[in-house]
Amino acid sequence: MTPTDQTSAYTAFTIPRSTEMSLIHEALARAHSSERMAEAERERIARRLVVARRQERRAERAAQRASRLARLASASLARAF
Repeated sequence: MTPTDQTSAYTAFTIPRSTEMSLIHEALARAHSSERMAEAERERIARRLVVARRQERRAERAAQRASRLARLASASLARAF
């Protein structure tokens, strides 16, 4: 293979600059989109955690109220007899 043949073989496998730029922009757009999707997923997880903690506190307060009412009810019954 002569140097000219090698150059021709090399240029046959190169990507035109405009196509290369398009591929770079597509890759950049995919990376940006992927990062935004990951960020949105992190925000959804954080939101679910906040909601779960809020519900847990609400359930704890309801349990405390129920316990307090049960004590009051038993104290009232004990005084009644």
